Amino acid sequence: MISHIVLDQEMGRHDFCSVVNSPDTSEVDVCRAADVLIERHGAEAEIAAERIVYQMLDRGDRDGLLVWMRVKCAIAKLQVPRRRPAH
Repeated sequence: MISHIVLDQEMGRHDFCSVVNSPDTSEVDVCRAADVLIERHGAEAEIAAERIVYQMLDRGDRDGLLVWMRVKCAIAKLQVPRRRPAH
């Protein structure tokens, strides 16, 4: 599982308090993390994911780096405006 998203009782918001990174992280977990970041950061979600990518890089956490790069890509895909079908 990519993240244990813990409800911060004091702030009343979701927080990535504990991140568990694994190369076996499912696409569902990647999409959930992307959704949380989009909900929390809106148009800045991809930038927020990039910050986490750099944190994983600084920590030397290769698996975490790969997982969060997937999250960043998922955010980019989810935020692309959908085209209307041509008539």
